[in-house]
Amino acid sequence: LGWTCGARWALDAESGAMRCAETWGVASQAIDAFFEAARTIRPTREPGGLIRRSWLEDEPVWIADVVREKSFRRAAEAQNAGLHSAFAFPLKAGAQVTGVMEFFGSKISRPDTELLDCAAYVGGLIGQFLRRRRADDELVQFRTLMDASPDSIYLVDPVAMRYVYVNEAACRQTGYTREELLEISPWKVSQMTCEALQRIYDDIIAKGDDGVRTEMQFAGKDGRPGWFEVHRRAVHL
Repeated sequence: LGWTCGARWALDAESGAMRCAETWGVASQAIDAFFEAARTIRPTREPGGLIRRSWLEDEPVWIADVVREKSFRRAAEAQNAGLHSAFAFPLKAGAQVTGVMEFFGSKISRPDTELLDCAAYVGGLIGQFLRRRRADDELVQFRTLMDASPDSIYLVDPVAMRYVYVNEAACRQTGYTREELLEISPWKVSQMTCEALQRIYDDIIAKGDDGVRTEMQFAGKDGRPGWFEVHRRAVHL
Protein backbone atom coordinates (compact mmCIF):
# COMPACT_ATOMS: atom_id res chain seq x y z
CA LEU A 1 0.00 0.00 0.00
CA GLY A 2 3.04 2.27 -0.17
CA TRP A 3 3.54 2.76 3.57
CA THR A 4 7.11 3.54 4.61
CA CYS A 5 7.47 1.08 7.49
CA GLY A 6 5.60 -1.11 9.91
CA ALA A 7 5.93 -3.22 13.03
CA ARG A 8 4.24 -6.03 14.91
CA TRP A 9 3.76 -5.73 18.66
CA ALA A 10 3.03 -8.71 20.90
CA LEU A 11 1.48 -8.91 24.35
CA ASP A 12 4.24 -9.52 26.91
CA ALA A 13 3.11 -11.93 29.64
CA GLU A 14 5.61 -10.56 32.19
CA SER A 15 4.74 -6.86 31.97
CA GLY A 16 1.15 -7.27 30.77
CA ALA A 17 1.81 -4.65 28.06
CA MET A 18 2.72 -4.60 24.38
CA ARG A 19 6.34 -4.98 23.24
CA CYS A 20 7.77 -4.51 19.75
CA ALA A 21 8.33 -7.99 18.28
CA GLU A 22 9.46 -7.34 14.69
CA THR A 23 9.77 -4.47 12.22
CA TRP A 24 9.94 -3.77 8.47
CA GLY A 25 10.83 -0.62 6.56
CA VAL A 26 12.76 1.13 3.82
CA ALA A 27 16.53 1.29 4.29
CA SER A 28 17.17 4.39 6.37
CA GLN A 29 19.19 5.21 9.49
CA ALA A 30 16.36 7.46 10.69
CA ILE A 31 13.83 4.62 10.29
CA ASP A 32 16.20 2.31 12.17
CA ALA A 33 16.44 4.86 15.00
CA PHE A 34 12.65 5.18 15.07
CA PHE A 35 12.26 1.42 15.52
CA GLU A 36 15.07 1.27 18.07
CA ALA A 37 12.98 3.66 20.14
CA ALA A 38 10.04 1.28 19.73
CA ARG A 39 12.09 -1.68 20.96
CA THR A 40 13.45 0.14 24.02
CA ILE A 41 10.35 2.10 25.04
CA ARG A 42 8.97 1.38 28.52
CA PRO A 43 5.83 -0.77 28.35
CA THR A 44 2.74 0.92 29.74
CA ARG A 45 -1.05 0.56 29.81
CA GLU A 46 -1.66 4.32 29.98
CA PRO A 47 -4.32 5.52 27.51
CA GLY A 48 -3.32 7.29 24.30
CA GLY A 49 -0.74 6.74 21.62
CA LEU A 50 -1.25 4.44 18.64
CA ILE A 51 -0.50 0.91 19.83
CA ARG A 52 -2.11 1.42 23.23
CA ARG A 53 -5.32 2.82 21.74
CA SER A 54 -5.70 -0.03 19.24
CA TRP A 55 -4.93 -2.59 21.94
CA LEU A 56 -7.05 -1.23 24.79
CA GLU A 57 -9.95 -0.07 22.60
CA ASP A 58 -9.81 -3.31 20.54
CA GLU A 59 -10.23 -1.58 17.18
CA PRO A 60 -8.23 -0.08 14.29
CA VAL A 61 -6.87 3.42 14.94
CA TRP A 62 -5.75 6.13 12.50
CA ILE A 63 -3.62 9.18 13.39
CA ALA A 64 -3.29 11.81 10.67
CA ASP A 65 0.04 13.12 12.01
CA VAL A 66 1.84 11.32 14.85
CA VAL A 67 4.30 14.23 15.15
CA ARG A 68 1.45 16.43 16.43
CA GLU A 69 -0.13 13.71 18.59
CA LYS A 70 0.79 14.59 22.21
CA SER A 71 0.18 11.06 23.52
CA PHE A 72 2.42 9.45 20.88
CA ARG A 73 5.66 8.79 22.77
CA ARG A 74 7.86 8.39 19.67
CA ALA A 75 6.92 11.73 18.10
CA ALA A 76 10.48 13.10 18.06
CA GLU A 77 11.89 10.00 16.38
CA ALA A 78 8.98 9.98 13.90
CA GLN A 79 9.70 13.59 12.94
CA ASN A 80 13.40 12.80 12.41
CA ALA A 81 12.39 9.88 10.17
CA GLY A 82 9.90 11.99 8.20
CA LEU A 83 6.90 9.92 9.36
CA HIS A 84 3.43 11.40 9.78
CA SER A 85 0.28 9.37 9.07
CA ALA A 86 -0.09 6.07 10.88
CA PHE A 87 -2.65 3.38 11.46
CA ALA A 88 -2.75 0.31 13.70
CA PHE A 89 -5.06 -2.66 14.14
CA PRO A 90 -5.35 -5.39 16.79
CA LEU A 91 -4.37 -9.02 16.21
CA LYS A 92 -6.99 -11.25 17.78
CA ALA A 93 -7.20 -14.92 18.68
CA GLY A 94 -10.89 -15.35 19.41
CA ALA A 95 -11.93 -12.49 21.67
CA GLN A 96 -8.42 -11.89 23.03
CA VAL A 97 -6.12 -9.20 21.62
CA THR A 98 -2.67 -10.82 21.43
CA GLY A 99 -0.85 -8.15 19.46
CA VAL A 100 -1.05 -5.04 17.30
CA MET A 101 0.35 -4.14 13.88
CA GLU A 102 1.24 -0.54 13.01
CA PHE A 103 2.19 1.19 9.76
CA PHE A 104 3.59 4.65 9.03
CA GLY A 105 3.66 6.89 5.97
CA SER A 106 5.54 10.04 4.97
CA LYS A 107 2.42 12.13 4.24
CA ILE A 108 -0.31 13.62 6.40
CA SER A 109 -3.47 11.78 5.37
CA ARG A 110 -7.04 11.63 6.56
CA PRO A 111 -8.42 8.27 7.79
CA ASP A 112 -9.12 5.65 5.14
CA THR A 113 -12.29 3.99 6.44
CA GLU A 114 -12.17 1.19 3.87
CA LEU A 115 -8.59 0.33 4.82
CA LEU A 116 -9.43 0.31 8.53
CA ASP A 117 -12.39 -2.04 7.96
CA CYS A 118 -10.17 -4.38 5.96
CA ALA A 119 -7.46 -4.22 8.64
CA ALA A 120 -9.95 -5.27 11.33
CA TYR A 121 -10.76 -8.42 9.35
CA VAL A 122 -7.13 -9.19 8.51
CA GLY A 123 -6.14 -8.73 12.16
CA GLY A 124 -8.36 -11.66 13.12
CA LEU A 125 -6.77 -13.88 10.47
CA ILE A 126 -3.22 -12.96 11.48
CA GLY A 127 -4.03 -13.50 15.16
CA GLN A 128 -5.38 -17.00 14.45
CA PHE A 129 -2.32 -17.80 12.32
CA LEU A 130 0.10 -16.69 15.05
CA ARG A 131 -1.76 -18.78 17.64
CA ARG A 132 -1.57 -21.87 15.41
CA ARG A 133 2.13 -21.26 14.73
CA ARG A 134 2.82 -20.91 18.46
CA ALA A 135 0.93 -24.15 19.12
CA ASP A 136 2.93 -25.92 16.39
CA ASP A 137 6.19 -24.67 17.92
CA GLU A 138 5.13 -25.88 21.36
CA LEU A 139 4.21 -29.28 19.92
CA VAL A 140 7.64 -29.63 18.27
CA GLN A 141 9.32 -28.72 21.59
CA PHE A 142 7.16 -31.25 23.45
CA ARG A 143 7.98 -34.05 21.02
CA THR A 144 11.68 -33.23 21.09
CA LEU A 145 11.76 -33.40 24.89
CA MET A 146 9.74 -36.61 25.04
CA ASP A 147 11.86 -38.33 22.40
CA ALA A 148 15.03 -37.41 24.32
CA SER A 149 13.83 -39.40 27.34
CA PRO A 150 15.30 -42.92 27.79
CA ASP A 151 12.03 -43.99 29.44
CA SER A 152 9.02 -45.14 27.43
CA ILE A 153 6.24 -42.55 27.54
CA TYR A 154 2.65 -43.20 26.46
CA LEU A 155 -0.11 -40.58 26.45
CA VAL A 156 -3.44 -42.42 26.49
CA ASP A 157 -6.99 -41.19 25.95
CA PRO A 158 -8.90 -43.44 28.42
CA VAL A 159 -12.29 -42.66 26.88
CA ALA A 160 -11.38 -43.50 23.28
CA MET A 161 -8.96 -46.16 24.61
CA ARG A 162 -6.17 -45.19 22.22
CA TYR A 163 -2.66 -43.77 22.31
CA VAL A 164 -2.51 -40.03 21.67
CA TYR A 165 1.29 -39.88 21.71
CA VAL A 166 4.20 -42.29 22.22
CA ASN A 167 7.90 -41.44 22.28
CA GLU A 168 10.80 -43.13 20.52
CA ALA A 169 11.77 -45.18 23.60
CA ALA A 170 8.28 -46.75 23.60
CA CYS A 171 8.71 -47.70 19.96
CA ARG A 172 12.09 -49.29 20.63
CA GLN A 173 10.77 -51.25 23.60
CA THR A 174 7.68 -52.65 21.86
CA GLY A 175 9.09 -52.97 18.34
CA TYR A 176 6.16 -51.04 16.87
CA THR A 177 6.55 -47.84 14.87
CA ARG A 178 4.90 -44.71 16.22
CA GLU A 179 2.27 -44.90 13.50
CA GLU A 180 1.47 -48.52 14.38
CA LEU A 181 1.08 -47.79 18.10
CA LEU A 182 -1.27 -44.90 17.38
CA GLU A 183 -3.48 -47.29 15.41
CA ILE A 184 -3.80 -50.05 18.04
CA SER A 185 -5.46 -49.99 21.46
CA PRO A 186 -3.43 -49.95 24.72
CA TRP A 187 -5.12 -53.11 25.96
CA LYS A 188 -3.62 -55.08 23.07
CA VAL A 189 -0.11 -54.08 24.14
CA SER A 190 -0.78 -54.59 27.86
CA GLN A 191 -2.19 -58.11 27.34
CA MET A 192 -5.31 -57.20 29.34
CA THR A 193 -8.95 -57.03 28.44
CA CYS A 194 -10.31 -53.61 27.60
CA GLU A 195 -12.54 -53.72 30.69
CA ALA A 196 -9.63 -54.55 33.03
CA LEU A 197 -7.51 -51.71 31.66
CA GLN A 198 -10.44 -49.31 31.93
CA ARG A 199 -10.78 -50.13 35.63
CA ILE A 200 -7.06 -49.35 36.08
CA TYR A 201 -7.47 -46.01 34.33
CA ASP A 202 -10.48 -45.15 36.50
CA ASP A 203 -8.40 -45.91 39.61
CA ILE A 204 -5.53 -43.73 38.31
CA ILE A 205 -7.89 -40.80 37.72
CA ALA A 206 -9.30 -41.23 41.24
CA LYS A 207 -5.77 -41.16 42.75
CA GLY A 208 -5.16 -37.66 41.39
CA ASP A 209 -1.63 -36.27 41.03
CA ASP A 210 0.05 -39.06 43.00
CA GLY A 211 -0.66 -41.65 40.32
CA VAL A 212 -0.06 -45.39 40.58
CA ARG A 213 3.24 -47.30 40.33
CA THR A 214 2.99 -50.97 39.32
CA GLU A 215 4.57 -53.70 37.22
CA MET A 216 2.79 -55.00 34.12
CA GLN A 217 3.37 -57.45 31.33
CA PHE A 218 3.34 -56.34 27.72
CA ALA A 219 3.49 -57.95 24.31
CA GLY A 220 5.87 -56.58 21.70
CA LYS A 221 5.26 -56.63 17.99
CA ASP A 222 7.16 -59.93 17.69
CA GLY A 223 4.77 -61.54 20.19
CA ARG A 224 7.36 -62.03 22.90
CA PRO A 225 6.25 -60.93 26.40
CA GLY A 226 8.15 -58.45 28.53
CA TRP A 227 7.73 -56.51 31.74
CA PHE A 228 7.37 -52.83 32.54
CA GLU A 229 7.75 -50.98 35.80
CA VAL A 230 5.03 -48.43 35.15
CA HIS A 231 4.23 -45.10 36.75
CA ARG A 232 0.80 -43.93 35.63
CA ARG A 233 -0.83 -40.61 36.45
CA ALA A 234 -3.78 -38.62 35.15
CA VAL A 235 -3.22 -35.43 33.17
CA HIS A 236 -6.29 -33.26 32.64
CA LEU A 237 -6.33 -31.60 29.21
